[in-house]
Amino acid sequence: MDSAPALDTAALQQALSGTKDDGAMHVGVLALDFQLPGCASLKEKRRRLARLRDKFGRVHNLAVCESGHQDSHQSASWAVVAIASDMGVVERSLTAVENWAAMSVDATIVGVTREVLA
Repeated sequence: MDSAPALDTAALQQALSGTKDDGAMHVGVLALDFQLPGCASLKEKRRRLARLRDKFGRVHNLAVCESGHQDSHQSASWAVVAIASDMGVVERSLTAVENWAAMSVDATIVGVTREVLA
């Protein structure tokens, strides 16, 4: 998509820096399932979804990876893991990723799952 909204990394980093340190770490996992209509090759699929990794792969406290359907041209699963000492930061981070993906990735989100691990 050509007119993707800009990622507000400053706001995301500010949210991440506002953690309270009570010793406990909170981990959240966001699983996103995508359909890529008209996608004819794995190369095209990776190109269409690369922005997700590029935008969030370097954000503090987040890990992003393609987690399923690696050999399928028209479907993909991605996982995002957030870790912080404040559960609110984890939730806000995952919400930011989900909202950005819905608006900016050249694919249709067909499934979203969130899980808190700690």
